[in-house]
Amino acid sequence: MLKGSLKSVNITPAVEMEMAGFSERDHGAEGIHDDLFAKCLVLEKEDKRIAYVSIDAIGVDQAFVHQVRIEVAMHSEIEAERVMVQATHTHSGPAAIRIHQRVNLVKTGKITSADEAYYELTLKKVVGVILWANRTLEEVKIGYDSRTIDTIGSNRNNRDEVYDNSVNVLKIENADAEVVGIVCNYACHPTVLGQHNYQFSSDYPSYFRQYLEAAYPHATVIFSQGCAGNISTRFTKKESSFEEANRFGELLGQRVKEMLPRIVTADVNQLDAKCLKVSLDVKHYPTDEQLQASIEKYTGLLQQLEQENADSSVIRKNYVTLQGLTRSLNAKHRITFKEVTTEIQVLDLGLCRMVSVPGDVFNEIGLAIKQFSDSVIICGYANDSVGYVVSSEGYQQDSYEINMTYLDEYSGDRLITTAKTLLDSLK
Repeated sequence: MLKGSLKSVNITPAVEMEMAGFSERDHGAEGIHDDLFAKCLVLEKEDKRIAYVSIDAIGVDQAFVHQVRIEVAMHSEIEAERVMVQATHTHSGPAAIRIHQRVNLVKTGKITSADEAYYELTLKKVVGVILWANRTLEEVKIGYDSRTIDTIGSNRNNRDEVYDNSVNVLKIENADAEVVGIVCNYACHPTVLGQHNYQFSSDYPSYFRQYLEAAYPHATVIFSQGCAGNISTRFTKKESSFEEANRFGELLGQRVKEMLPRIVTADVNQLDAKCLKVSLDVKHYPTDEQLQASIEKYTGLLQQLEQENADSSVIRKNYVTLQGLTRSLNAKHRITFKEVTTEIQVLDLGLCRMVSVPGDVFNEIGLAIKQFSDSVIICGYANDSVGYVVSSEGYQQDSYEINMTYLDEYSGDRLITTAKTLLDSLK
């Protein structure tokens, strides 16, 4: 018999804490537009248990996940390697959530006692929500389906390039055939709200959850971010506003609502989970002179585009490319390590497999991993924050991401190879 439980805990920070995602912000949060949450799913089959948590945050660092796993394993039957912690990647959440990240090129202020307190409290809340779900298991059945949507995200560097437009849905029902859980995985940066927003929010995922929770009042709705390193609403949004975030959230909610009645739930034969370490090398940076020349080039180009009143999305692309170059020059002299060790994890739910990738991973990498097995869900920003992992295709372009990444052009291939090894081992 398959058992499961879903629980949710509020992790909204205090007003005035520093926000993550946009270095242009020059002061802390002014208010709370919508609460932030950590939402959890625990499943059990034949004494094997897995836990999956989605947090409204820009990312989670390796130390955070490591400590969550230790405490969960200490106080429950859930083994450490069977816990996955993922971030929704909202750019309107707290910076404090990943204070132990290896290198942070965006955080503008120093780590404060408030940052440390929030980090520790959120860690305890994540452990607590997993243990809560683990204590309240009931008989469930699950179902999975995947469809597409083309009205929200696109490749943010070239809107005509192929991108992962899949909407992957996990439906959980109790013994009375009542929907008690919905997990939706979709790849798109939650950056509808821009740098001028000073209110805490999970962006369009908040409106998505609200829409479905109104339709399914007994369900815990979880948003799972996909492999969205180069996918956003840059070319699809009309403006940066809460109204626009609501529009996108409801578009996704409507798509999932259409899918749910067609998803047939059942018991599963097994649950399984595995992790595998992977080392990624730091890239060879251009010389200071080369970086400075590129900065001057894009400074002039941006001024020209602004004078010509070019399309706002084109101006934004060049603006962030210049921003990335400036940060790259700074990062070059701050990074003292030559490689990072991170991980890929697979949660095998019997009818689909959730594969973690550790940061802002380009969607071409996720699409490549999906080719190795049927019904694969790519969970971005999970279990670690290594920044941008640019695909081999992405390394041929001049973009914000190529300048922001501190990892070399083979890092994406290493993630793909490691994921294949894990998926093959579970067959």
